[in-house]
Amino acid sequence: MKLYFIIGIFTCVNGFVTRFQAINPINSRSLFMRYVVKDSYKVKVAEIEKFSSFWREKEMGFEQASGLTSFVVTRSEHFNDDVNYGFCPFEVTSIWMHKIDFEHWKSSKNGKKYESLCEESLGRFLDQKIVQECFETVKIFP
Repeated sequence: MKLYFIIGIFTCVNGFVTRFQAINPINSRSLFMRYVVKDSYKVKVAEIEKFSSFWREKEMGFEQASGLTSFVVTRSEHFNDDVNYGFCPFEVTSIWMHKIDFEHWKSSKNGKKYESLCEESLGRFLDQKIVQECFETVKIFP
């Protein structure tokens, strides 16, 4: 008789299991890795305050985003130097437990709403189009 143990991560929404991801205990790096999504914006200097207010005041629908561990909007300190003259770099960074969590959210109703909200509302503030980059973590400290 063989016994099998399945190790995995349960994703729950409102107390119900919505997904189970099996993890190979021999290669359990996925237990400690995260998926990072960064959106880069180049905002017109005259629009910095309005752009900042947009992020502070808008409801983004992340409350039910399963697997989202953090969401941060940052603004560069250097926006009047020679390289960035006329615009201010902003970064919007979201950190997810796993890539599948981000993909699941992105295809959800709230994810699509967020995407259209950004495209429609933020376009007037931007000097250039949004650049999105996705990363898998190599190391997390501590």
